[in-house]
Amino acid sequence: MLEAAVAAVGVLGLAGAAQAGDASGELRYQAKRGPVTVTLHHAYLVTGPDAMGQPIRELVLSEQDLASAIAGCDGLGCVSGKLGSGATVDFDAGPRLNTWFVANDQLIQHSDTATPDTMSLQENSAQRLAGRWSQSDAEGAVGTVQFDAPLTKAFSKH
Repeated sequence: MLEAAVAAVGVLGLAGAAQAGDASGELRYQAKRGPVTVTLHHAYLVTGPDAMGQPIRELVLSEQDLASAIAGCDGLGCVSGKLGSGATVDFDAGPRLNTWFVANDQLIQHSDTATPDTMSLQENSAQRLAGRWSQSDAEGAVGTVQFDAPLTKAFSKH
């Protein structure tokens, strides 16, 4: 009886756990000390207010699985602090997409904006972003990433 109760609690805990979506592709960046390549495997969609209080959707593309780290965050701003190698893309924050590339545990960082036409989306909703991001800006991160990002967590504060 006790074993069944423990198993049920474990299943319920997994059902509420944050889940990673899939990503594949690379982003490359010409850092001062040479080129850096980040190979992406995981995709997440998180929502909440940005630093200005405006509601946004943020696509998080990562080398490492961040599901448990995102589940432990209490605000949207926490998520980017957990990203060591990858990129974020903010939707709904204005006419352009705000992008942030990081590598080497955030020792390398580059913020930029991208035009919406760099995204080719098959799914574009509050619950899921799926498609392809092709970035060819010579000054920032370049590359192509396929992703399918389910809503991982909705935050009520930044």
